[in-house]
Amino acid sequence: MTKLNTEGTFLEKPSSIWLTIGTVIISFAVALATLQAGRAVNAQDIQELKNNYTTINTKLDLINCKINDSLVRDAELQKDVDYIKKTIAK
Repeated sequence: MTKLNTEGTFLEKPSSIWLTIGTVIISFAVALATLQAGRAVNAQDIQELKNNYTTINTKLDLINCKINDSLVRDAELQKDVDYIKKTIAK
């Protein structure tokens, strides 16, 4: 194997310096692309949550109304049962 020339100007130094610089640039590009992709996914998830929030909120309001209606019906039914018991007792 021939020995690399380690003396001379900057451009004449071994190729390992250029490989290192290239590796750093490629690593930075990959990291930046990964972060951008993650950011886009997070933005999409946030938008979906905002859209789902209104739907979920509406459904929870409907469930709450149904529970309240059920409680009112149960109270009315209890009054009817009490009235029937009093009527039968007389």
